[in-house]
Amino acid sequence: MEIISEKDKEILYQLDNNSRIPFRQLAKKVNLPENTLRYRIEQFEKKIIINYYTRINSYNLGFNSVKFYTKLKKVNSQIKKEMIKYFCMHKDTWVVSDVEGEFDLVAIFWFRNINKFFLSWQQILYKFSKYLLNPTLYFQIEAISFRPTFLINIDKRPDNEPFEITKTSSIIKIDNIENNILQILASSARLQTVKIASKLNLTSNIVNNRIKKLMKNDVIQSYNLNFDISKLGYMEVKVDIFLTEYKFQNKIISYIKTCPNLVCIMRSIGHPHIELEFNVKSFQHFHDIITNLIDNNSNAINNYTYFYVLKKHKLRWMPIINQY
Repeated sequence: MEIISEKDKEILYQLDNNSRIPFRQLAKKVNLPENTLRYRIEQFEKKIIINYYTRINSYNLGFNSVKFYTKLKKVNSQIKKEMIKYFCMHKDTWVVSDVEGEFDLVAIFWFRNINKFFLSWQQILYKFSKYLLNPTLYFQIEAISFRPTFLINIDKRPDNEPFEITKTSSIIKIDNIENNILQILASSARLQTVKIASKLNLTSNIVNNRIKKLMKNDVIQSYNLNFDISKLGYMEVKVDIFLTEYKFQNKIISYIKTCPNLVCIMRSIGHPHIELEFNVKSFQHFHDIITNLIDNNSNAINNYTYFYVLKKHKLRWMPIINQY
């Protein structure tokens, strides 16, 4: 675990709030000399930061999302490594995680056409069905993503803290230029506009104008930070909540969304009524959060299941498309 200062945590928090922020502006926000800030971020990039990514609302590009969760059987470390590599290399995967608990492996896919996804699903079964135990598929409809408020040591998430709701609001048509910009920003959110323009043989003005258009149309939602929370002494836990009655869904969401360790709320067709993701210090910390939730909503929650993330191998908010 890396020992970092409260100032370092503030820098990480601000980078997750906007990972494209210029050094000069960020230095003012965190009250540090720019050279000192640059040095600290260089050290983070060596030890903690995985990459800077863009939260892209691919739902508005006509995509849907399907989750594949499974337990594994007759699998050694080499086989699991091969499975993870397969899903990471798949151009349509959004998230690939090695997990433990209710499930052992998670892969979330983007797809436009259910028949096309079915072909991918058949390939998965042909290749890995002998290793899959109770594989589960369900469709994610909405994700509400929060900032890592736990980094700035407060007990409750501020009411004015920004968050994103990723779901279909309108279908936007984009061209190859916009697709190419998104493909770069998906995993390189901090790359300067002039460098994006150079890569694509475009002017900076064209790139800037296209990015503004994509933001206006709720395709680009935010620029964020993908960092190794285990290096800071945290772990990611995913919780599936099953309600006594569906009508209590909004009540639970309203109550839990102020928790600073909550990083995502998801709603899906199938399996649980509500899915929650937390970054917590320990299982005891997680238990305390869930116990508090249940004690204050005992008439609403029937039961819950959970798993924790050993390692997130892929995070990409847009499928790889060579030509749009």
